[in-house]
Amino acid sequence: MGNLTNEKQWAAAERLRFIERSAFWRGVINRSDLQGVYGLSPAQASSDLQRYTELNPGALAYNLKLKRYEGIPAMRPVLHEPRLEEAVQLFLATPAHPAPFFGPGRTAKSDQVAIVDIPQRTASMEAQRAVFQSVLAGKRLRMRYLSFSKRGESWRWIAPHALANDGYRWHARAWCYENGDHRNFVLGRILTAEWPEPVVDPLPADQDWSEWITLRLRPRHGLNEAQQRAVRLEYAMTGGSVRLRVRKAMRDATLMHLRLPPADGRRILPMLELDGKQTRNKEEERK
Repeated sequence: MGNLTNEKQWAAAERLRFIERSAFWRGVINRSDLQGVYGLSPAQASSDLQRYTELNPGALAYNLKLKRYEGIPAMRPVLHEPRLEEAVQLFLATPAHPAPFFGPGRTAKSDQVAIVDIPQRTASMEAQRAVFQSVLAGKRLRMRYLSFSKRGESWRWIAPHALANDGYRWHARAWCYENGDHRNFVLGRILTAEWPEPVVDPLPADQDWSEWITLRLRPRHGLNEAQQRAVRLEYAMTGGSVRLRVRKAMRDATLMHLRLPPADGRRILPMLELDGKQTRNKEEERK
């Protein structure tokens, strides 16, 4: 049987965080909010509000006319780190079709929030499971892989030792027995994967994975002073640049995510292009 005391403490802490989020982002919080969300009695809701005012003195001001607590302009949260994404999910989302940004079952109201919706780049569960098992247990596997190079589709032996995400998709960082080096393999291009088996001989260390490098980014040459200032502000640059510490094996993936060419200057062509006329709305899609 679970620890009921701990469960009650967790539930109470969640209610206090809800009070703080509501007051900080919505600007208001009252008993009916807590009663509606958590099914509390009026007395318990009042007790929670009083408890928060003790935890964060001066953060809330009581409006006698409207009978509600209001977050003051200078309010500073003490129970959570404010994130705009969380505020949007909590206070601007409605039950609807799932959207990756918000999680299962929630999406933004179309008239208040717009999120760029891109095609999901997925991998078969068979491939995900086999690669994960290999990474976890230090094993190798045989897979049929569809390469973007001239080689195309073929069987390969790899020994995955890590997983990497480039911001769009998952890769297996693995020793390639055929090429004799460590490479990134896109999980979504694994057509089929056999069950992992033990590695026979010791494999070379992956130096590019172990080595960390620092990328120094600055506003692009050719921007005027106002544009450069905007870039510095948006990326929170100090001293005119921002630094990113990344694994060397993820350097090019990081640059591509930032729409920068790889370190060797290669030109990477997009994999997609627009196909035909774009529909403007749902009504037109149904025609």
